[in-house]
Amino acid sequence: AISVTTCSANLYDDGGPPANYSTSASGTVTIYPATAGQFVNIVGTLFSETNWDELFVYDGTSTGATELTPSGGISGGSGVAIDYTASNVDGALTVVFTSDGSYNLGGFDFAVSCVSPCSGTPAIPTASMTLADNCSGTQAELSVSGIESGSGITYDWEASTDLGATWTS
Repeated sequence: AISVTTCSANLYDDGGPPANYSTSASGTVTIYPATAGQFVNIVGTLFSETNWDELFVYDGTSTGATELTPSGGISGGSGVAIDYTASNVDGALTVVFTSDGSYNLGGFDFAVSCVSPCSGTPAIPTASMTLADNCSGTQAELSVSGIESGSGITYDWEASTDLGATWTS
C-alpha cells in the first residue's frame, strides 16, 4: 500500500495514462489532503472488465473504512464516471484496484483535488406553488429559487396545511 499527501495530482492505474492496466494487477493507495481540514476528491472515468476488474473507494485511511463504491466494487468496460469525496475526520480516501489474469482495458486517470467543508448557514431558498385549481387530488407545480448546492448541504422540506401554524416533513 502507498500513502500520498496531495491536493493536486492525477492517480493512474499501473499502465499509466498511455496504456492498459496489467493483468493480475492489485494496488492500494491512501490519499491524504495536503491542507488540514480539507477533504480529498477524485474525479474521472474507469474503463475495466465488467464484473472481473474492480475499483473500490473507501472513506478513510484503510480498507476497513466505509466503502463508497457499491458493495463489491465498481467496473465498466464502456466507462463509468467516478466522483468520490471523503467525509471522514482525516479527509482521506483509500483507493483499491484489482484485475484478473486475463482481459484488461484502459483503466483510470483520476484528478485528485481537495475541497473545503461547508460552514455557516446556506441562504434560505424561496419556494412557490401554483395550483391548477383548489380541488383535492389535483396536481400543483412547485418551483424553487435561491438553492445552494455543494458537498454537505441538504434541505429539509416541510409543508403546512394551516397557514403555518403547524408543519410536517
